[in-house]
Amino acid sequence: MSERRTERTELAVTDARVATVLAYHARSKHGLDRYATGPGTLDWDAQPRAFRDWSGTQPLALPREIMVSDITWGELAVPRQPLPLTQQNLGSLLRLCVGLSAWKEYAGARWSLRVHPSSGNLHPTETWLIAAQVDGVQDGLYHYQNLHHTLERRAWGWASAPSIGVKHGNMGSAPSVIASSIWGMCWLR
Repeated sequence: MSERRTERTELAVTDARVATVLAYHARSKHGLDRYATGPGTLDWDAQPRAFRDWSGTQPLALPREIMVSDITWGELAVPRQPLPLTQQNLGSLLRLCVGLSAWKEYAGARWSLRVHPSSGNLHPTETWLIAAQVDGVQDGLYHYQNLHHTLERRAWGWASAPSIGVKHGNMGSAPSVIASSIWGMCWLR
């Protein structure tokens, strides 16, 4: 079997494009005894915008107030009914998990701090939500725009699709997906 793998590797490396990718990977990966080499500086002029937004969307402003629970620290592990999924509670969840926590300024530059730090905010994340039967939010696919704390509706109209929510007793359906993806890292190389 190892003979077969060797043949595949040799065949793949003969393609110049594959060889280029493999050489880049070897140069740019971290090792057990070293960090990956970098360019030495960042190309600040080529960095992406810190906040991605979509033109032509139907934005939905989320409440900025954080829902405060009367649950004490010692009671966190006690089983209880979940809060109903409403626009207010969804806004609190997104703000506390992927929202902005503060702004900093230095030498004329201004930047945001995010609740989930990512290497100094050099590769921000974007968050997507599939909402199904959330009080105050139409069913659809949304992009969370954390600068303005809004949901940008990107897709809708699956009335004939089966229920995609997760049932929680009498509270209805929860969103079936909340996902974050990292973007903008390519400007670092």
